[in-house]
Amino acid sequence: MRIFTCTPACFVGDETFFGRDTGLLSEGFRALGVQSRPIMLAPERSREDPRILRASMQRLSDPTWWRALQLDGLVLYSWALPRFTPVAAAARAAGIQLMIYLDSAGLWSPRVQGRDYCRALWTNKLNRKGGVFGPGLFLASMAKNLWPRFFDLPRLRHLAFAHAIGLPSPLALERTATFARHYRREELSSRLHCVGAPVHPSMQYSGCPKEKLLICVGRWTRGDWPQKDPRLLLRATELFLEAVPDHRVMIVGAGAEALKSSGFVRQSLFKNPRLELSGVLRKENVAKALNRARISICSSPSEAAHLASMEAVCCGCSVVAKNSPALPIFDWLGEANGTLAAGSSPAEFSEAMTKEAAAWVKGDRNAAATSARWGQILHAPRIAEQIIRLLGLSQGGSFRGW
Repeated sequence: MRIFTCTPACFVGDETFFGRDTGLLSEGFRALGVQSRPIMLAPERSREDPRILRASMQRLSDPTWWRALQLDGLVLYSWALPRFTPVAAAARAAGIQLMIYLDSAGLWSPRVQGRDYCRALWTNKLNRKGGVFGPGLFLASMAKNLWPRFFDLPRLRHLAFAHAIGLPSPLALERTATFARHYRREELSSRLHCVGAPVHPSMQYSGCPKEKLLICVGRWTRGDWPQKDPRLLLRATELFLEAVPDHRVMIVGAGAEALKSSGFVRQSLFKNPRLELSGVLRKENVAKALNRARISICSSPSEAAHLASMEAVCCGCSVVAKNSPALPIFDWLGEANGTLAAGSSPAEFSEAMTKEAAAWVKGDRNAAATSARWGQILHAPRIAEQIIRLLGLSQGGSFRGW
């Protein structure tokens, strides 16, 4: 059996590519004995992993090129963008069983998801452009997206080529079904399925003692600040460490050390021995840190599928995040296993961290049970098995290990 994955974009194809999304999903298929390679848009990048197949958009839009690959199935990450409809149409014309995967919160249109769509868009524009340009860009985006023939209907035509459509959370699925029914495309609703974003199988709980440690894994370079909101994270951490004197906080990822010069908080916070800033860690070291930690923090205002939190629950952590319409994954991950902040202020976020820390102290959290449940759902080979079933393909072989 041959099932490939495809991202029609020119991302870097180094070894980290195989730690998430289409690269990791391809490895999940291979672990089942299924032939699989990830496809990306040409040209090749430097230090390219040889497992990656590059192709031009012309080839990706050609059914003859797809037929030559002799594929049984394809998982296309397209974000429902109409400019990738020729790729979906070509794969379908080549006789390939097609899943379109939507890494999305399911907020497609202000005409359908008015209030939640507006809240998410407002937060996004304000965080990225500030109080001067943010409101203007919000109004411009709203006006543009109110025209169905430019956005909503082309998206639905794109999705119509799929045999199955995957979304990373139940709430994103529910929103997308509402979107399809609004335009009387009920036949698309039956093709929607909750398919979690894949997690590397090394992310699992080892049984080691959980420390009084909260961890936040992300990208902290200046360009990522609007997406990750380190201002909220640092100010909430400052309040939390003052209120809970026996817990520690660890911030991991590129640019973490540079947060010291961000000006978001007093320099005294970075002299606190209970705050640790770490740079990029290798996958196995991230797994070790998550095994030690009790709680994973997500300070982002919007994430369709927050991989760091999904890795954390597979390692037995609970989660703390904002209560935002643009964070639907936490309606799923946080079921009896986390706390959502009542609002978006540092005080409210710190209160959620404190509440979740207390839940662990009281014995209301079970690391082994959390890890077992979510690993069975989210580990890459399990996601691959689910996709094989949804596409109506027979199993290509038993799990061969990782």
